[in-house]
Amino acid sequence: MEFAMTHLKAGQGVKNEVLRSVQVQELMHRLSCSALSASKEHGVELNNIPVILMGDFNSDIREEASCIQSVISKYGTLCPCPLTSVYKIDPPDPSLFTTWKIRGPTTQKRIIDYIFCNDEKVHGFECTHILDVPDEEEMELTKLPGFKYPSDHLAIGARFRLSKTQKPGVIAIR
Repeated sequence: MEFAMTHLKAGQGVKNEVLRSVQVQELMHRLSCSALSASKEHGVELNNIPVILMGDFNSDIREEASCIQSVISKYGTLCPCPLTSVYKIDPPDPSLFTTWKIRGPTTQKRIIDYIFCNDEKVHGFECTHILDVPDEEEMELTKLPGFKYPSDHLAIGARFRLSKTQKPGVIAIR
C-alpha cells in the first residue's frame, strides 16, 4: 500500500495555482515511482497496489486551472491506477466544503482538502466509510475557525478495507 500526505502552497491566484500544479506533478511522480518499486518488490502488478493520497491542496476543483484536475486525470498517464476522491467532487456536491472563512468583507467557502485513492481499480481494496462534514446550518456565524470547529479546516476522513488477498508491505516515499 502506498500512502502519501501533502500540504501544498497556500494563497489564491494564478501564480500560486501554477506552483501547486508543479508540486502535484512532483508528488504524483514520486508516488508513481514508489508504487512501481512496491510492485517489483512484492511481485504484485502495478495496478494492484493500493494508493491513498490526502492533504490540504489549497485548491478548489471548481476553480479554473485547479491542480486537483491533475490529480484525478494525470495520474493515469503516470501509473495505470487512476485516483478518485472519496468525496463527491467531480462534479462537486454543492453542499460540500472543507473550509469557510470570513476575512474582512470577504467570505470564502471552498473545497481544498481531499482524500484520493484507487479503490475502484484495485481488487481487495475499498473505501467503506467517509466522515460527514457538517451542514451549513451547523456552522457558527463566525464560520471557521470557531468554538465548535476550532480549525480553519473541517476534519475529513475515510475508512478503508484491505482484504487478506493483498500482500502487506510499506514503502517510504522519498
